[in-house]
Amino acid sequence: MIEKDELLYDLLYVEDENEVRRNYAEYLERFFRNVYEASSAEEALQIYKKKKPAILIIDINLGKQSG
Repeated sequence: MIEKDELLYDLLYVEDENEVRRNYAEYLERFFRNVYEASSAEEALQIYKKKKPAILIIDINLGKQSG
């Protein structure tokens, strides 16, 4: 198994459905150094500007805004 300190990339996962987001994020934590979660486009932009993750997974239907 890969050790956490061997993982290279950070991920931002954007999903407005809390249970779906939490379940996928928990799974993705096995493969990424850090997994940041956002429930809206606004929150995702704030996290992205601060953390600069290398990879983003974005729900294309985000309530008021789309991915």
